[in-house]
Amino acid sequence: MTKENYIDEIISILGRIDNTRRLHPKVIEAHITGAVNSVLSMIYEANPSDVSIYTKTYENVALNDDKVYLTDDYTSTGNAIHLIHLPRVGGGVMSVRPSDDTDVLFFPMRLQDVVAYARMHSTNYNTDIGFVVRGNELQIIGDTTITEVDVDLVRSFEEYDYDEEFYMPFERKEDVINLVLQKAGIVQPVSLKNNNSDESASRSQERSS
Repeated sequence: MTKENYIDEIISILGRIDNTRRLHPKVIEAHITGAVNSVLSMIYEANPSDVSIYTKTYENVALNDDKVYLTDDYTSTGNAIHLIHLPRVGGGVMSVRPSDDTDVLFFPMRLQDVVAYARMHSTNYNTDIGFVVRGNELQIIGDTTITEVDVDLVRSFEEYDYDEEFYMPFERKEDVINLVLQKAGIVQPVSLKNNNSDESASRSQERSS
């Protein structure tokens, strides 16, 4: 299924729930994008390895003034690549490594760890290189002669072309729908819910008696 097909499918389901169709399709698409990105984070929390199919490698990305620009042309003026905010240090940046296979380890850091690590690195206790995600930049912490790196990113829904294949597990469709409903402020009719509450059961008994 392509990204466009997936969006159309979700919009069709929403149309059966919200008969007023009061929201513009582009607004619904924005809500779908936010919902899918949130579900990708949920998938990571359930099993980190499952986000591997959403990961793309950007090769030979230039280091400029100890920064890696996460843009479509790897420059500060390029179009920013939207990052997934996964619940891990480094967020959606899964790995960074030298493009020329130099034996150097890049590892993600928290902002509050930068000063302590920079001090340690300056005394040559460690040759590994840290990086911090700041918006759409990776700031390199430590001295290195490496000029290009390969970066593995978990792609957000925005980064897919409309005709590009997109996969979402079937069991996660309901999560996407519910999040879109919340974001759009749409209340799902009780008749369309899978409502197994005691109240529903008692109403059914009353009708049958």
